[in-house]
Amino acid sequence: MSRTGFYWPEDETAKQDTARAIEELCSLPGLEAEGIFTHFADADDKPEYTHSQLNKLNEVIEYLSKLGIEFKISHAAASSGVLKYPESHLGMGRFGLSLYGYACPDPLNEKVDVDVKPVMTVKSRISAVRNLPANQSVSYGCTHVLKRDSVIAVLPLGYADGYPRCLGNNARVKIHGEYCPVIGRVCMDMIMADVTNIKNVKAGDIAIIYDGILLPEAATKAQTIIDEIVCRVMPRITRIYIDNGKMHL
Repeated sequence: MSRTGFYWPEDETAKQDTARAIEELCSLPGLEAEGIFTHFADADDKPEYTHSQLNKLNEVIEYLSKLGIEFKISHAAASSGVLKYPESHLGMGRFGLSLYGYACPDPLNEKVDVDVKPVMTVKSRISAVRNLPANQSVSYGCTHVLKRDSVIAVLPLGYADGYPRCLGNNARVKIHGEYCPVIGRVCMDMIMADVTNIKNVKAGDIAIIYDGILLPEAATKAQTIIDEIVCRVMPRITRIYIDNGKMHL
């Protein structure tokens, strides 16, 4: 990954120098070096490079073992690695995105044939419903002008909650089981949705912001990965966990 940690070279003399540096680190007083690991750079699309990383880690472990340096735990694979490369399981797997029910960070590149189900839903309650005339602009910058007399739902959620600002005029939410477009720019604490075609929408109704369809769709629209969208959900959004049908805050 070329980020942190030790670089394991090809040259034997350089390997010895690196091994001595690792040995010195592991012998620091008060430190118990429990594990050794690497992190795959592209487990989704580059199997050859992934195997080269795994082979290098295994070589390091064997090399250090001969010097009397042993580790209780070794690991290399995050979600994609665990799902695609059984040989990379070693002593532990680092499940991340798959815990949310997605096998691949790229919403357009779902290559892993595994039965995972999205488990995170982000919801909001409509705070106001507005009846507005044709030619009225919506939100900052007047980037959306109504083409007809319209009914607009205001949702108390915005970029301060982690909803990407680039999704203004470029996403949809679900209300009463129907998809409706997000119109106008995303505000700090609000977004607006056109509910003209949905009957009996009122303040207090639930709007689904993200689910198994809307979340990867938002990642695509925002030109990013699913990981970023799930990480953007800010702490001020209340978490409710469901365990065996029971809800816990």
